[in-house]
Amino acid sequence: MRYTNNMLNASVSRRTQLIGAVAAVAIGLLVAFMIRLHPEGLRAPAWVAYVAASAFVLAGLCLFAGAVEMNWLQGWLGIAATLSLFVVSLWIALGPGERACSMSIPFVQSIALRCVAEPSVLEHSSLHYSSACSCAVP
Repeated sequence: MRYTNNMLNASVSRRTQLIGAVAAVAIGLLVAFMIRLHPEGLRAPAWVAYVAASAFVLAGLCLFAGAVEMNWLQGWLGIAATLSLFVVSLWIALGPGERACSMSIPFVQSIALRCVAEPSVLEHSSLHYSSACSCAVP
């Protein structure tokens, strides 16, 4: 059975999708503008920050494509947004320099402590740095 956008988003109105799209695109563009104004505040290369900001823009455009029922475009934009998040995660996991990790999920503090103390633990498991802890260059 082939689903139409109306079937998948029946509980979300077109107006709500458009508001979410505008908000996501605006946030992404605002973040990109802030990166351009103050690149010295970054703890990562500028391209990583721009790719992270582009995830918001792509997600907003994906919402817009869904609101106007361009399902093929919505799918490709969703893939692009996912890939942009993946690229940021790859840089976190494999980029140069040390990472200072922190964890904010209640009752799961031990994963972050092991990430800091024994980075090789995550190397051979199904988890990787980007999903186990939030890492940044000190």
